[in-house]
Amino acid sequence: MRRKHMTGCCCVGCLIGEDDFNRADANPPTGDWSEVSGEWEIDSNELNCITEGPLITTNRQAAPARSGNGYNSRIVVDLVIPASGDGEWKIITAYRSSFDYNWIHLEYDGTTGTLTPTFYLNATEIMSTTTHPGGELWTPDPGVKFTVEICCSFIEWTITNVGLQGDIIWHTCEDSGLNALPTSPLGGQGLLLGRFDNWAHYIHWESNAECPQCQCFCLDPGDIDNYKCLPETLHLVLTPDQVTPVCSLDTIDIDMYLSEPDVSGATPVYNATPIRKRWYSELFECEGETLWFILVCDNDHALTLSLVPYPNLDPDDNSTNNVFISDGVNSKFVSPTSVDCNPITIEYGSIVSVGVTTCDILDGEGVPIGTGTRPLCCSGCWAGTPPAPTWSVTITE
Repeated sequence: MRRKHMTGCCCVGCLIGEDDFNRADANPPTGDWSEVSGEWEIDSNELNCITEGPLITTNRQAAPARSGNGYNSRIVVDLVIPASGDGEWKIITAYRSSFDYNWIHLEYDGTTGTLTPTFYLNATEIMSTTTHPGGELWTPDPGVKFTVEICCSFIEWTITNVGLQGDIIWHTCEDSGLNALPTSPLGGQGLLLGRFDNWAHYIHWESNAECPQCQCFCLDPGDIDNYKCLPETLHLVLTPDQVTPVCSLDTIDIDMYLSEPDVSGATPVYNATPIRKRWYSELFECEGETLWFILVCDNDHALTLSLVPYPNLDPDDNSTNNVFISDGVNSKFVSPTSVDCNPITIEYGSIVSVGVTTCDILDGEGVPIGTGTRPLCCSGCWAGTPPAPTWSVTITE
C-alpha cells in the first residue's frame, strides 16, 4: 500500500497496522477487522458500511514506552468523497467497548462542497470545545479521496487534512486517550459509518517519545518537550522544472539558520530554546524586493516553507510580497512531499511563482513593438499568457 503520510524525522517503527483494502470483495470484510455490530463489506477495493456499527481493528498496540501513559494513537485514512450528493463518515478514535468509545463525525455537504467534523465523547455527548481557525472549512472536490489524520491522546484530540488544506486543524482539549486496550482480540481504533480507503494507524508520540509528534517532524526523540532533531543550519536549493523561461530563482542555493530573525544571515545568533523552530534563509533580491525563505516546524505546521519579503517574520502573511510561492492552491506556504532522516532531506515538489508583470515585446533589433507580460522574477515577454515556471525545492543538512 502507498503511504499517505511522511514517516517523520528520526522516528522509530511506530506503525500499528494498515490496510489498503485491495483484495476480493467480501462481506464481512477480510483482514485484521472484527465486525462488532452493523454490516460492513469490501467493495471495489474500498471499505464500505452497509449498516452502521463498530468495525474494530484487531491490530493491538504494544505497551506504551512512556511510563504512566496510555495507548494513544494517530490515524490516517482516506474518506471517499461522493461524486454527487452528501456524505458522512464516523471514525472511532478510542474504543473501550461496544457502548463506550470516542468518535468523530464528518459531514460533507454536496451543495456547498464543505466538510466539517464534530467530536463525540460517547454516543450522544458532543464536545463543546471543538474549534477551528478563523471559521475555515475543508472543501474537497466531489469524487476524490480526502485524507484525514486524527491524533488522539490524553493531551490532544485533533483532526487535519494530510494535503492541500493541512493548515486547517480542528481540535478539542478534552482527554481522549485509552488507559488500556479493550478485550482481546480488539484493538483501540475502528470505524462506525462511511466509505473509506487506505487506513493506517500509528503509535502516538505521547505513548512513545520516539514516534513523530502530530503535525511536527523535528522532535527530539529523547525529550518530547525539546525540538532538537533538525540541525541549526540547513541548506536550500531550488531546481527549475523547465529550461525556459530563465528566472533569477533558478540559481537559488542558500543556507537557512535556526536563529533570531533580526540576526540571521551569514553570522546568525542561534535560538537555543525555541518554543517552535523557525529557520530563516540568507537574503536575495528579486523584482526589486529583498526576500527570504522561512521554514516553520511547530504543532500546527508540518515543515511548511514560505517565501516572504524581508524583514517580514510571519510566513502566513505575504500581503506586501509581489513574489511568493504556491503549490498551485495555497498561496502562503507549501508542505513537503517527503521527509527523510538519514541524512535529513526535505523535498517540496513543483512550487510555482505566482503573478506576472508587464514588459516590452521587442523586435529582432531590440526595439519595443508592443506590451506583454512575463512571470515574476523571469526574463522574456509574451503577448499572450506567459508560462508559469515551477521549481522543486530540496532542504538538506
